Amino acid sequence: MTREPADLTARVERLEQEVQALRERMGASRRSPTSLLPPPPVQEAAPRRRHVADLETDLVRTWFARLGALAILLGAGFAFKYGIDRGLIGPLQRVVVGLVAGAVFLLGGEAARRRRWGELAQAVTGGGVALLYLSVLAALILYGILAPGSALILLTAVSALGVVLALRHDSQALALVGLIGGFMNAALLGSEIARPLDVFVYLTALDAGVLWLAYAKSWRATRVFALAGTAIIFALNLGSAGIAVGLVFATALWVIFVLIPFVTVAGGRTLHPQGDISVMVTSGLAYLAAALTLLDRNHSEWQGLFTLGLGVVYAALALIARKSAAKDGPLPISMAGLAAAFVTLAAPVQLEAAGVGVAWAIEGALLTWLGSRFEATRIRATGLLVASLAFLNQLAVVADVYRPARLLLTGASASLVVTIACLYGVAFIYGRTKRGHELERFAAPGACAAAGILTLAWLGAEATEYFRRLHPPHGDTQDIELTISAIWGIYAVALLRVGVSGRRWARLFGIVVFAATILKIAAVDVWLLDELYRTLAFMGLGALLLTCSLMYNRLATLVRQDDQTSKAKGDKL
Repeated sequence: MTREPADLTARVERLEQEVQALRERMGASRRSPTSLLPPPPVQEAAPRRRHVADLETDLVRTWFARLGALAILLGAGFAFKYGIDRGLIGPLQRVVVGLVAGAVFLLGGEAARRRRWGELAQAVTGGGVALLYLSVLAALILYGILAPGSALILLTAVSALGVVLALRHDSQALALVGLIGGFMNAALLGSEIARPLDVFVYLTALDAGVLWLAYAKSWRATRVFALAGTAIIFALNLGSAGIAVGLVFATALWVIFVLIPFVTVAGGRTLHPQGDISVMVTSGLAYLAAALTLLDRNHSEWQGLFTLGLGVVYAALALIARKSAAKDGPLPISMAGLAAAFVTLAAPVQLEAAGVGVAWAIEGALLTWLGSRFEATRIRATGLLVASLAFLNQLAVVADVYRPARLLLTGASASLVVTIACLYGVAFIYGRTKRGHELERFAAPGACAAAGILTLAWLGAEATEYFRRLHPPHGDTQDIELTISAIWGIYAVALLRVGVSGRRWARLFGIVVFAATILKIAAVDVWLLDELYRTLAFMGLGALLLTCSLMYNRLATLVRQDDQTSKAKGDKL
């Protein structure tokens, strides 16, 4: 018996030793890979060497070539000056030498391109295009050798040559050189021959080349520069242009820039919001500004209709863009936004105050419906904004200039009814639309509240004007105040009835209107009304309050169900 515990103790000690040995071997095996790993390689210095090599390549191959071409141009200029100062070179010889030098530069650039010296080829070719520009301009402006028409043809040819060479060399910088020279020519031609028609023809040809570039290359800088140059040159010549000529060429130039995003998509390239879309939007605004400026001379009555028509055109373009580009991409959304903006601007440009509000209200309801139909949150938000403008406009009309000649039967009354109906329509649409943003939960209550406020203001103004005509010049104050209080109370009851059926925000707004009615009676009516009217006011108020209480008690189940539904959805209103 005594030997068994000793044997067990010995076996336990052996097992512990074996376990310890296994642990040591396992630890060594875990550490062995890390111990065998080499120290951090010296490859980290390689990227720096490559970076230095890239800088060296950029400096020598690209910038040396560009600076060399610039130095040769400056040297040629000094040589020209030397020959001119000493009478060695006449005007014709100077122009010929410049043209020959430009041609030599172009041939040298082509030779460099064939040897695959891309940077050198681009720099030399750009210098050749610049020499051709300068030579033609010198022949026109300095020496008078060329007639304006001939110079215009030659400059257009040089610009086209620059675009072709830019595509051949795959160089955006070369394309920009051609565009810079082209727009400088347009500016100089405009000041020299003072014929806007020639300048506009030249601009159209130049921008047509930019449209071609948009299809062939993704050179956004060329489009931005072309739009800026076109706007400046067109504005400089707009004052001396006739209305017909100005509108025709403004439209032609606008069409070119509108087509750029479509042509870009057709060329298999992606639109860039900060480039392509910005150019499209800016060109539309510039076109509208130019057209309104021209129409303001003798045909200002057409400005609003023109703005509206432009909005309709952009709406059609938005529908086309939905098929040719991404459905929810930047192009159709931007087109639709411009359409909404121009249609909104058409009202204040053309209509009187009341008509502006109606136009905005209809547009707001339409945009809200379109945004709901196509599940576009931005379009819905734009519709809500336009509807808000309509509400503010009509509220100002009621407060300042609303003086109906007949009760509820005037054009102004009809415009207010349409506006109120549109606001209720916006509330209805938002109430049935899936929210795209958390803030949209306030849209339906807000639109309904705006419609209610405008309704009360309109009916109050109708009552006021009715009693003023009945008891001129200011009307019977007691009749006016009692009628307004009655209108408010009846409207509050109607809101509560709608709210009990499932709209919590309608109940809350009805309670607010009731509270305002009670305050009005207590603070105003009680001091203005005689005993009979005061009795009627309080009895009527009491009857309305009892009616609401009875309605709540009878329909309490519906109210609780609506509250539970609102809590389940997480709604606060």
